[in-house]
Amino acid sequence: MLRLKGMLALILLVPVFGAFVLSISVASICGKKGGIMRILGMLVSLILAAIFIVIGYLGIGSTGEQSGTIYYMVVAWIYIIVGAAMALFGILTSLVTPKVDVVHSSNERKYVLKGNVCIERSSWDEAISNFTKAIELNAKNTDGYVGRATAFSAKREYDRAIIDYNRVIELSPKYIDVYYRRGMAHIQKGDYDKAMDDFNCMTELSSIDARGFGGRGTCYAHKSEYDRAVIEYTKAIELYPHYSDAYSWRGDAYQKLGNNDKAESDYAKAKELGYNFTQ
Repeated sequence: MLRLKGMLALILLVPVFGAFVLSISVASICGKKGGIMRILGMLVSLILAAIFIVIGYLGIGSTGEQSGTIYYMVVAWIYIIVGAAMALFGILTSLVTPKVDVVHSSNERKYVLKGNVCIERSSWDEAISNFTKAIELNAKNTDGYVGRATAFSAKREYDRAIIDYNRVIELSPKYIDVYYRRGMAHIQKGDYDKAMDDFNCMTELSSIDARGFGGRGTCYAHKSEYDRAVIEYTKAIELYPHYSDAYSWRGDAYQKLGNNDKAESDYAKAKELGYNFTQ
């Protein structure tokens, strides 16, 4: 009879260690996620801990009324100890893990901000260095990729810029501004079909973003399809009447078509809106 009770007690230990492993796994994984997930991990550990402590307490109470139940007493104490360990682990995970994330996040922002300052100063190499450090801390830092691509474009390293823009789109497929930037990089390389694909994606994602239509007009203009270019530029201007670039580009297209009056009118409007004809 005593041997049977011992075997039964050992069997009862199986869910103890199973739940302990589950608690550690959940707390660890959720702790790495950050924010609300850390709190969830701690709560799972505490709930399991509370259940085990209650079971252990009830087990001790019941063994006090029976004889020859030393095995059950041991199991009950194990339940209490494991429950306390799970509670402690859950709390420590929620308190300790965030510090690492906060430091990394803070450093990421620091390098991105430094990179942006370098962009403003036209210090392209220094900007690339800072954005690269931000990316090394977090391979999913879209701001780092966008900033570095901007610096690459400024250095006319369009292939490297496009690689970074590709990565951003992988991470954030609806990042409209990056489609425009990548499209313009393709134009600089003379890849007008690829550029057109990017501007088409823009107009599909947002039918009110004038830059997509302006970009398409530029592609048509480079392919000497000036009539179609005018149509696209006109759509862009309808969406954003203060789009000085579009007026200037449409003026160029009108000039190519021999319509000098409309070209001059567009140039005058572009100048009125602050377009810099020396750029």
